[in-house]
Amino acid sequence: DLDIIQSITVETAADVIGAVKLAVKLGRTDLARERLSLVRHLPYAWEMDKLLTDLLLEENVEFIDVLLTFNLSMERYLTIEALQQLYRKSSNNDLLRLCLKPKLDGSNGDGANEFNDPPRVKANLCLYHINELLKKLTGKFHSHYYELTREASSDELNERTFQGPFQELFLWAILRQRQKLALFLWRKCEEGVFLAVFASCLSRRIARVIPSHERQRKLQVLANADEFEDLAVTMISSCANVYPNITWTIPTFTKVSWNCADTEWLGLIGRCRRFMGTREMQDYIYFKWTNDVSARTLPVSAGLLFPPLFALSYFSTEKNEAMTREQIEKEGIDDSQIQAYIGDDCYLVEKQLSVKEIIAQTYMSPRAKFMLRFIIYLPFLFFATNTILYEMPRLRYTLSELFLAITLFIQVLDAGFPFVDLARKCGKHHFDFFLSLPFVWLETAIALQLLICLFLRLFLKYNFYLMKSFAAILRKSASLFFCPS
Repeated sequence: DLDIIQSITVETAADVIGAVKLAVKLGRTDLARERLSLVRHLPYAWEMDKLLTDLLLEENVEFIDVLLTFNLSMERYLTIEALQQLYRKSSNNDLLRLCLKPKLDGSNGDGANEFNDPPRVKANLCLYHINELLKKLTGKFHSHYYELTREASSDELNERTFQGPFQELFLWAILRQRQKLALFLWRKCEEGVFLAVFASCLSRRIARVIPSHERQRKLQVLANADEFEDLAVTMISSCANVYPNITWTIPTFTKVSWNCADTEWLGLIGRCRRFMGTREMQDYIYFKWTNDVSARTLPVSAGLLFPPLFALSYFSTEKNEAMTREQIEKEGIDDSQIQAYIGDDCYLVEKQLSVKEIIAQTYMSPRAKFMLRFIIYLPFLFFATNTILYEMPRLRYTLSELFLAITLFIQVLDAGFPFVDLARKCGKHHFDFFLSLPFVWLETAIALQLLICLFLRLFLKYNFYLMKSFAAILRKSASLFFCPS
């Protein structure tokens, strides 16, 4: 019988490592478990590390799980040099090579020939290349472990291990788009929501690099991204049912050894619409937009113009704040004010705010900034209309027109630089969130009206009929907006 022969072959192997290798070749996880159950600890040998490397490259999650069941130390195995070798042993035609091609091409003046030479590509690929690639794909990424590969020797890298080995292997699997292995490693990591969003974002960014003629490959990568986004949605919704204060834990998701973008940033640039559309993420975004001042827009706008209104009971004087135990003891906060423990030595504390603190908190919110700019734009709109109607016939440009032109130029710079900065950092995807806010649309509409008024004055000059017709319509629409009756 074949099963008996295979069982005898594995049992009579010279050592444990040889027996496991035979079981891997035969595809018999049960035989590997039986042989490993006879020893207390796995042997720490170079052959075992090589076996685990082969299993990772082959995406053999069944046997990897067997080794982990018998207390294989992943922390000991995954040194910086071991991870670097895993990246170098990836096939030359995979997605990782496709993403890294510009980096390797630009490494020196002879880059194109270097990339076309597979042995040299393998030798030249270092973890700091991965660091630069991830920074380009996600807008923010830095790992000091990866930067060590710029100068440290191979012997030194063999002695340094990672704080979160499963997380590093998970990232390696995502960059190679080995979905089965990535899902297996994801279940071994701690921060499931963050890593699922990170994987979804990274997969969608990788899909953009794939050539258009490889449509099937691109669809598969996008399907992998959707699968991880589904996991993130499921996890954050399930956690919210058990822990209602999850809104406060979203910014505290730990990333172990990575200094990278936060969960909401990755969700935005990765276009994780279903994840960003969950109630928990919407609450968190609204919390950041209002700076935890949950009053409606009209009372807040009135308070911005007349701050004493913040003393009314309409504005809540209670505020929840995440604080460490050291901060709680320093401020002398009573234990009765502590609402819940939110992890990472942070507690949710309820504090009573004074009117002065409410005003400061409101004015510091992004919502207040956009509303104030909207209110400031309105007088300029009437000023521009008045300039066209009553000062156009003059031969020279008036002082009021000069003031209008300078003010408009400053406003355009003030509004334009933040968007240029966002575009430089993370591309066009981040605009989707800001352009969905109503005040941005109102600002844009009013700014366009102001610019139209100015350009008509500068270029049409004495075509009074066209100028006055436009100005009359503009003035009428503005008056209807504020006085509908």
